[in-house]
Amino acid sequence: MEAKGYDRWLSQHSSHEGARRAHGITDGPFYRDRDNPQAALVHRNVEGVDRAMKSLRSEAFRDAARLAVNVRLEVWSSQIPG
Repeated sequence: MEAKGYDRWLSQHSSHEGARRAHGITDGPFYRDRDNPQAALVHRNVEGVDRAMKSLRSEAFRDAARLAVNVRLEVWSSQIPG
């Protein structure tokens, strides 16, 4: 993220908490890179992978990402059996 990118991203991220919850997505821990404080990793918990992916492909998500500027999304999934 560019300078001030983290703050801009965090503002957008925080303002869309209700939309994430409506799609079964809640935040886990946030991590910021020690050497680059503009870089962050957010763990998210989802009620269902398909439902969460639908949200990430939505126009609302794309609009929010554009406003946040310089956001790179990577999705890793691990499901705990049981």
